[in-house]
Amino acid sequence: MKKILSILLLAFSAVSVFALNVELDVGATVNPLSKVSGEVESARGVYTTHSDESKHILWDWYGKRDWNRYGGDCGSNCIAFIMVGLGTNSGYASVPLNGGSHVKDYYNEIEKQIGKGPNLPSHLSHKLSDFTQNRYRLSSTSVSFSSMYSHMRGNNLPGISLRGSRSPSSYEFHYRTIVGGKREKAKLILKVFRKKKTLKTWYDDFYYLHDNGADGRDFFENAHKWYDIAVYKVVRN
Repeated sequence: MKKILSILLLAFSAVSVFALNVELDVGATVNPLSKVSGEVESARGVYTTHSDESKHILWDWYGKRDWNRYGGDCGSNCIAFIMVGLGTNSGYASVPLNGGSHVKDYYNEIEKQIGKGPNLPSHLSHKLSDFTQNRYRLSSTSVSFSSMYSHMRGNNLPGISLRGSRSPSSYEFHYRTIVGGKREKAKLILKVFRKKKTLKTWYDDFYYLHDNGADGRDFFENAHKWYDIAVYKVVRN
């Protein structure tokens, strides 16, 4: 009886893998934040599991993410939030050390000094250096997740993500502050009766982002989106 069940399981697995290859396109990346559709799961007993292989959050910034809900220009929002996380280490006299109505005045002050509209990364870096009395600046890392993630873990300093337009019909650029990241392991599993078989295993990288509201507020986003242009580390001079 056991031998018959084993043969049936192998046969069912082969058919299911073939069907999944057709439906999911094995060469494509499956979204790790969403399960395989309920129809596929119900029909074939297929589901996904997700687990964090590695995760790092910059708590000096994460704990202050709710201080500002006023939006503002994306570039100045990033620089202002970076200095909020640095606190007294920023060297900026009027940086908020706690939440309250004065936080809005601070963000408006930074926006006024940086200026609205499209700001080049070099301009933001120059302003960060000025505000922090030449203590910090921005350094480009292209779009390398491993480099940015190692920087956060080793130096406890954030970064800035620059993305392009997510729609081919529009032309835009947008900055978000990177205050954490993680690598996630996902498995596509086939269950037949009480037997389980892993059909596919993959890994995905995510940034934890703080935004001015254009893309959201605080969220994890896949670090390898096609519209990602560059990542900039906050480094000490």
